[in-house]
Amino acid sequence: YHFSAKIYGAGTNRRAGFHFACSRPDSLNRYDGYFVWFRVDNSTLQFYKVVNDNFGAPVATFPLQINVGQQYDYKVIFDRVSGKIWVYQNNVLVGTYTDPTPYTSGSYISFRTGNAAMEVDFLRAYRSRLQTVNLSVGSANTNDVRYENTTPFSAAAKVSSIVQDNAENLSAENNQLYHVDWTAPQLITYLNDGIALDQDTTINGSILNCNYSAARDTNSGVNYYLYAIGTNSGSTDVITWTNNLQQLSAQQNGLSLVPGTRYYFTLKAMNNAGLISDSIVSDGILYLPQTVELKGNKDNRQFLFAPNPVKDQLTLTWINNSNSISTITVTDLLGKQIWHQQFHPSIGTNSLQINFKELNVSNGIYFIRISQNKNVVTEKFILSRE
Repeated sequence: YHFSAKIYGAGTNRRAGFHFACSRPDSLNRYDGYFVWFRVDNSTLQFYKVVNDNFGAPVATFPLQINVGQQYDYKVIFDRVSGKIWVYQNNVLVGTYTDPTPYTSGSYISFRTGNAAMEVDFLRAYRSRLQTVNLSVGSANTNDVRYENTTPFSAAAKVSSIVQDNAENLSAENNQLYHVDWTAPQLITYLNDGIALDQDTTINGSILNCNYSAARDTNSGVNYYLYAIGTNSGSTDVITWTNNLQQLSAQQNGLSLVPGTRYYFTLKAMNNAGLISDSIVSDGILYLPQTVELKGNKDNRQFLFAPNPVKDQLTLTWINNSNSISTITVTDLLGKQIWHQQFHPSIGTNSLQINFKELNVSNGIYFIRISQNKNVVTEKFILSRE
């Protein structure tokens, strides 16, 4: 036990002391335990063993100079195995006592005075240890370290160590700061496909982009971000987990995207304690290499369809900003209608598929006609079924 203290006050028989290894802190003399008196007027140090709440006579007495009002550094060591007690004043050994039948279960400490006042500061309780020791970490009261960093730059714990050599000399105190974080980063709030606002379609078959908000980690800070790309939500079948450092956007080059396929970014963050956040998945971006633009249509300028040539199924996607009705017609070279449908699309992204296998039509050249708000466009595509 380590503390600094000064004793003061007028009168005679001034004394102050320290109980340790006590069994009952609410008893007058702490019931069972040990006690040391620092006697100012008698200039002595006394050791007591308290039994059934009775002091009895001191078990050991040593001369000790204690000046009124002077601050001293005290260290009291108790070995529960050997029963030996050491008392140091300003790192000088001033007295020892060995109890042949030591207490082993006392868990409390306490200060007391007699005919005096005592100010105590810098109280610490040390635990004996081997050359190496594992410190338990967690919020439970049974753990050695029970708090995390309040900021990435404020250490959560300071471990102090003192060594006693075989000649009973004490070393200087050594301190080590520890940063503690057992909480994963907070989930990223958004993940957009594209380089800015969320993009639903792309006509570039070799590049995918994403951008996202910064993750938060109060305790140790974000170390880096990881992203992956897949053809299903949360999958990594296109690009496995890739370190993106601390960038808030990513661009993946050299891809060979499949027309009509939707691609998803998945993102997570790792903090400086090695903990990984939950994953967030984008809503996906559809690769449609063929773009049909309706000139003059302010509500909805782009229809995207793929693939071309078509094998079995043609996928048509558009972003609708109004309640405009869209009409889509497919004809052959002679103008014969082979498919027709009218849509009242919802606001946002809409898509549909035309299954030519079910239509039972031959290979060849066909036309797709799209009309909306009196704006009409016709585009040619090739049907090439094996």
